[in-house]
Amino acid sequence: MNDIPECRLPVPLSDESRDASRAHSRFRSDPVVATVLAAAAVALLASCAGSGDTPSSREFFTMALKPTPIAPAQSGRAFLTTQDSGTRVLVEVTGVPQMIVSRPVHLHTFIHRGRCGALASTPVYSLLDTVLAGSPASTALAPANGPFTVSNVAPLSLAQLRAGGYAIVVRSSPADGDREIFCGEVS
Repeated sequence: MNDIPECRLPVPLSDESRDASRAHSRFRSDPVVATVLAAAAVALLASCAGSGDTPSSREFFTMALKPTPIAPAQSGRAFLTTQDSGTRVLVEVTGVPQMIVSRPVHLHTFIHRGRCGALASTPVYSLLDTVLAGSPASTALAPANGPFTVSNVAPLSLAQLRAGGYAIVVRSSPADGDREIFCGEVS
């Protein structure tokens, strides 16, 4: 017996189902729908990961990322999923200030001890394996105005993250002034 869960993705089998799929394509550009689709994609990928752990042993947690004063009209979320090597942190934001963040967008994600507004000066973990932001609605580079996503793995469990008094901070690249754009407390 294989302990890896089987993953089957739905495939349209008829012209009618393909037409229905096209009819719903207008929802892909809606930021709220894109957020829901990103969460579903993370959950689906976690269930198909082939890591050998059972679906009941995986955890999934969603948290809000609040914009700082330089990005007041934006919103963000972080999707945290357990993995064998730690916790996958998928950050999705609706946009970043065009006058502050150059294109293509680079988002630098850090984990700090403390609370937003009262963070330790040095991050505990720098999640910088991937910094070039993508789009949750396509595999191409992200559009100029977002939404934007970036995903990395933190080297500690989700339980440790939730119990440790940590905050996730999203900053612009050093070339763009290393400015804090979003912050959210893991609880």
